[in-house]
Amino acid sequence: MLDTGVSLGFSTDVPATYWSDPTDPFPELKFAVTRICVDGADGGQAQAVEIETAIRLYTIGAAQAAGFPDTGMLAAGYRVDFVVLSDDILHVPSEDIDKVKVVQTYIGGTCVYQR
Repeated sequence: MLDTGVSLGFSTDVPATYWSDPTDPFPELKFAVTRICVDGADGGQAQAVEIETAIRLYTIGAAQAAGFPDTGMLAAGYRVDFVVLSDDILHVPSEDIDKVKVVQTYIGGTCVYQR
């Protein structure tokens, strides 16, 4: 679908998740990148995407799919909501993506959460 230009967005599928915190997007990001199921089975490895694509689909893609045209990325004219992560998600090994944690959350430019 990506190759044909279909507008897509990823989500955590809350509450239908297999991990303990259904609002945690990192296990799903890991699955999108590795396409390896929690039991080690092939979850469609030919459909794996790069981490940059997975992040884009969880942010701007999901915002646009939900009808929020001014959210989903840090850019002029967009709402300023973002997180600070424990690790550089673009450079951690794909098998460790689910170990990345949110250390700060900002909404409207104000820190509303700090680990």
